[in-house]
Amino acid sequence: MSFEGLQIKKSRLAEFMKDDCSLSIKVVTRHPKARNSPKTLEALAKWVEEWLQKGLHFMQNCVFLEAGFDINMRHSRGWSRRDTPAIIESPSARCVSHTIIGAISAFGVVNVSIREPGNVKKRKVVGAKKGKTPGDTSATIPKGTTAGHYVQFISDTFDIMDEFPNMKGFHIVMNNAPIHSLEAVDPIILERGYIPAFNECIP
Repeated sequence: MSFEGLQIKKSRLAEFMKDDCSLSIKVVTRHPKARNSPKTLEALAKWVEEWLQKGLHFMQNCVFLEAGFDINMRHSRGWSRRDTPAIIESPSARCVSHTIIGAISAFGVVNVSIREPGNVKKRKVVGAKKGKTPGDTSATIPKGTTAGHYVQFISDTFDIMDEFPNMKGFHIVMNNAPIHSLEAVDPIILERGYIPAFNECIP
């Protein structure tokens, strides 16, 4: 069968792909290759099983901590005149990173904070230890603005949680982001009467 001279409009092809093939154009989301690998999924399943046995229940006794924000966030699509690019102006192509850290549970938002690099003052943190003074429980925030923000935020969050006796002993769930330094964070969590639940499975 010959289809010589056959012409198909773009609109008809798009209609066919949408209606008959159930396809649509979407914004691409990038994930690390290892994120959905069988090894990672198996490790995640094992992590969940182990913590369930320890009494962790995300609807009853968990607070999730997360961080990360791009101050120049923008839509990946936009309208423009035909044959002209869609351009959104920002103060600069790259800008000072801002960190928004949030603590949330099934009962609602516990705490939210926005910090700017270079704006961290030394502060004593309950439960932390100085490297040069073994046994001393008063210490300043670790070096590195982002890690410092995170430790300070955790301390502030626990001040809020301490006002609610039913939250004492909650699991503090974190992923393996670089700012989640176990050496700096875990002692603080334990000292304040909470349980660190670090998830190192997600790349």
